Amino acid sequence: ILSLVLLTGALWLVHLIQVFSFEESENLNTHYIPNNATSVYRLDGRVLTRELLASLLISEDEDLKKMAQNQIPTTEDGRLKPVGISFDSDILLFRMEENGSYFTGMLFNLWDSKTYQKNVPKLLGKNGAVASTDNVGVLLLQMEGNQTKGQLQKKAQKLLSTPSDFYKKHPAPEDKSLISVWYQEGNSSISDVGVSVQDNQLIVRGSFETKTDLTSENLAHYRGGFHLHSQWFPEVWSQQLQEILSDQGIEIPAIAQFSLNYFGTTIVTDPNFAPLPTLNAAFQFKENVEVDSIFSPFECLKKDTISGTHTYNLFSGEFEVTQLNERTIRVQTVTEMDLQESEITSIAEISGAPDYLLNIDGDKFISRILTLSNEYRAVSSLVKEINAIDIKMTPESEGKYRIYGTVVLNDDKWPLNELLKFLIRSKLLQ
Repeated sequence: ILSLVLLTGALWLVHLIQVFSFEESENLNTHYIPNNATSVYRLDGRVLTRELLASLLISEDEDLKKMAQNQIPTTEDGRLKPVGISFDSDILLFRMEENGSYFTGMLFNLWDSKTYQKNVPKLLGKNGAVASTDNVGVLLLQMEGNQTKGQLQKKAQKLLSTPSDFYKKHPAPEDKSLISVWYQEGNSSISDVGVSVQDNQLIVRGSFETKTDLTSENLAHYRGGFHLHSQWFPEVWSQQLQEILSDQGIEIPAIAQFSLNYFGTTIVTDPNFAPLPTLNAAFQFKENVEVDSIFSPFECLKKDTISGTHTYNLFSGEFEVTQLNERTIRVQTVTEMDLQESEITSIAEISGAPDYLLNIDGDKFISRILTLSNEYRAVSSLVKEINAIDIKMTPESEGKYRIYGTVVLNDDKWPLNELLKFLIRSKLLQ
């Protein structure tokens, strides 16, 4: 989803230079957001166009201009390959689930539906379908499921057959944010979230509501490295993590909340290949757990009966695991880490310097291969320009929370320019 969102943003670059019009396009696509959508991402085309144009002209970023000319898909005469989409209007990305199948879709406003129907299907495989009216186009991707190409095509056409009232119930933020988000799972929802650009910063604002009790003790007591914690953990995330750990022989119940301080990864190849994180983390589960039961497949090196800490050999790395209470454990790499104890009142938080994400140690051959990949170099170039991230969710009233924060780049950097460079370097535009 993130790649689709960023890729869409990149397509504006050539469009605004080649065919930009100051006549605002009408956003008719909002009328077709499915009522059963579980998440919706809105990119404001007018705001993105204005911000991109300003950052390109004012920053005089010659490297970006050269990269864009060479990498963004254009025709021989330099124009953006025709897809019939009005990029100076809103583009909507949504996710929905029906009968156990999961779909991701995008809704566009069109300036030429014939061009859209002719060229966009060429970009899709068997799990993708497109449909359009005179003014609106939809692209539907099957993420999980077994529907045929024909069934997927009928579903795409059905989405445009009858307008919905989703946009009336969930209007976009009034501040005309670059990106806005709406999300719902069970009895929790994220709404009015907007991402805007201010100088060298991305500003995040929004609200969160839930009927889930988040008043239990906050696990976050330390900050260090790249810090994340949340007293709200979506069920779908918990399921995905359970599946990943199950493949490694670790069985855990559903997670209720977590706190994580991350410092990097060590690559080991003996006896097996494994990326071992350097971390200090605490996990609270929805059911009682026992350390010995969770880590029974692994060698226990020693037990401290006083502190209740067990040291395990996990894929040639040593980790200390402590049972804090019936439902909570702490996991920490046996190494020196710079941790500061502090009072933390936020319900959820992402903070710290993201360059810890680039720390890769251990097997030099494998590490070298990873750092030479297009993906790593693209991420590395972007992350190195981010000075700090600080996004928090704090209580406002019963069941209601405020989301606010910033992503601060280095003083001489422009956020949209750096995001576009990331797309080009990672070759997501090819």
